[in-house]
Amino acid sequence: YPGMIDSILQTILCAAYDEVNKDGWEGQKTIIPYYMSKIIYNYKESKNLWCKIKAVVDHESRIVTGDIEVYNESGELILTIKNSMAKITDRNSLLREMKSGYSSCYYHTNWTEAEPVKLIVSEGIKFAVVSDDAVYGEKVVQLLGEKSEEAVLLDMYSVEDWADTIKNLAADKKTVKILWMCANEQMNMEQMNYQPESLKALFNMVQTISRNGLTSLCKIKVVTCGAQKVNHSDSVTSLKQSALWGFMKVLSIEYLGLYDGITDIQEELLESKKDIVAAELIKDSKDEAALDINGKRFVENLVKSSDYKKLGKKPLEEIKVSEEGTYLITGGTGAVG
Repeated sequence: YPGMIDSILQTILCAAYDEVNKDGWEGQKTIIPYYMSKIIYNYKESKNLWCKIKAVVDHESRIVTGDIEVYNESGELILTIKNSMAKITDRNSLLREMKSGYSSCYYHTNWTEAEPVKLIVSEGIKFAVVSDDAVYGEKVVQLLGEKSEEAVLLDMYSVEDWADTIKNLAADKKTVKILWMCANEQMNMEQMNYQPESLKALFNMVQTISRNGLTSLCKIKVVTCGAQKVNHSDSVTSLKQSALWGFMKVLSIEYLGLYDGITDIQEELLESKKDIVAAELIKDSKDEAALDINGKRFVENLVKSSDYKKLGKKPLEEIKVSEEGTYLITGGTGAVG
């Protein structure tokens, strides 16, 4: 959780607080972590966490360097952070710098309409359609079959079955393209706290491919349904699937050869825009893309805040405050608000 990680990093200030105050830095209690050389995470079930910190303060530069170890109530090591570096400052100086010089660093995500992908039949590629919905997955298999593509359907949650199938498909050293297809999943707010099962299964898939030495023979393209809002009139109907977008960003860095992009596609397009959907699924692409309800293709990019406003878009929509809730607003300047 981001809040937990931030709290752990902030403990460096606690370790160095007495040393900091020796030089008359009283009141300068904002610490900005900006570097760590290594982070090691060992999952253990935990209810409470304790931090052990060894920190050194450079009084001239006001930089704190330290190592952090995090333990649970059983004394088991959960997290290790090596060579964490943080800058000590005060809120007023930080806010002054942000207003004067950091506005150029603000970016917004923007969806730009792009040329549609051309349908080209692949050569020597086998498709494994892994879906959390059998009917949805079968539609994709049939669509690929209509385009002369060889495809098999696998249940997303039958780990043993698809692990063996992937190994068999790659036995002849031909590329196996895994289409990770997530059907639209409606949810209520009570379900928002639960990690999507599709994300856990995808993590297992990546581990299986890596353990069996198949990273050079496999590619993974994730297809979400209703996880992105491309047009102003769109609505996000599968918010839990948005976690897959974050996971695929990490995959693109750690397993670049496996990564074959991620696309958000409305399920209705499998019937109304078959050629467009088939082209998107078949083509090798590392794009972060989306097809709107009309089949138009959009790609994601970052735009500077100043340029974003020139596009006529509002960085923030109107915020409606409900009387039936409690709101806690926190920021990176060390205070509520």
